Amino acid sequence: WSTLLRIRSSVDQESSFDTFLTEIKNKIVAGISHSYPFSALVRALKIEIPQNRSPVFQAGFFYQNYSGRDKVLQLNKQYEDDFCFENLEEISQEGAYELALEVFEQGDDFTLNFKYNPSLYKESTIARLGEHYCRLVGEVLAAPEACLKTYAFLSPEEEKTLVFDWNKTQQRYPQESCFYQLFETQAKNIPEAIAVEYGDKTLSYR
Repeated sequence: WSTLLRIRSSVDQESSFDTFLTEIKNKIVAGISHSYPFSALVRALKIEIPQNRSPVFQAGFFYQNYSGRDKVLQLNKQYEDDFCFENLEEISQEGAYELALEVFEQGDDFTLNFKYNPSLYKESTIARLGEHYCRLVGEVLAAPEACLKTYAFLSPEEEKTLVFDWNKTQQRYPQESCFYQLFETQAKNIPEAIAVEYGDKTLSYR
């Protein structure tokens, strides 16, 4: 059994990751001391729950460092006279949020598990999000003292596409013509096109 810890945090892009991490740690410690069952809080506040959505927030982060075969074996040995635990790795809980990330600590390794609402996200989108997350973690580990705004999660190919390829909006036009002349020429070419729209009323160039 576990309860959710709600954390409100603002991000100063000028601060370092080390500083940001310390702030988050302090807020988590403070939040634990004031923890209250989330479901009971929703009922007490009489929050209307949207259909197929989680109330209050729609994204979650879960760090799991208590599960695993070795931990289960330790618990069985400790309580062998009372009861027995069995680790069912093939069974997992369905996501209760629009988007959630589970991080499982397994010795020196970490396993990431993204849960998402398929009616809102495509599988390709989540796969790309996972790549961005891993790239961002790599940058943080390489330079934890750097400013948050300096970290990049886009690959060089993605950055080129977004910054350069999709911004190739240059168009050839007569250099000797003024803007109003170009406008008049375009209006003559498409006289029936909508020029002005207000409410349900429209005017064409004609």
